[in-house]
Amino acid sequence: AVLSHCGPIIYDEKGARQGRWLLTLSRFLPASIIRRIIVRQTSGQPPANSQWRAFHNAYYQEQTGRLDKKTFLRFMELGLETRRTFTFEPEDVEAWPGRMLILTSEDDAFSYPRLDMLQSRYPQAQIHVFESGGHHTYLFYPEAYTAALEAFLTGEAS
Repeated sequence: AVLSHCGPIIYDEKGARQGRWLLTLSRFLPASIIRRIIVRQTSGQPPANSQWRAFHNAYYQEQTGRLDKKTFLRFMELGLETRRTFTFEPEDVEAWPGRMLILTSEDDAFSYPRLDMLQSRYPQAQIHVFESGGHHTYLFYPEAYTAALEAFLTGEAS
């Protein structure tokens, strides 16, 4: 299993309240505003040394341009429902015979601060932290990202 630039699924009332507020607000916002907010919240500061910046920007604009309001609202609803109903069972992880890799970047404002939570939930996981790339390391540094995946899949990662 590969957990790339994500956090653990957890429920907390403050986060649920914020999610419900964002969902309610999003119902009244036009899709164009929702798209701009998503781009701003997930793109971060593009790393200056990435030769893939232009590709990232074009790709991300293309993908977010296709996002319609109905899909976004459903995504938000499902996220809230998943967090409310998911139950983590540590014994399931302990009994699982597979391997796990957690990927994040030091400048990913979403996943990096939650790395400790993921490590405590999945102590058997291998960890690979990129210096930069934000939430989109796979787009800014595809060679390094692919190399980390290949090392994990071939058993060369420690």
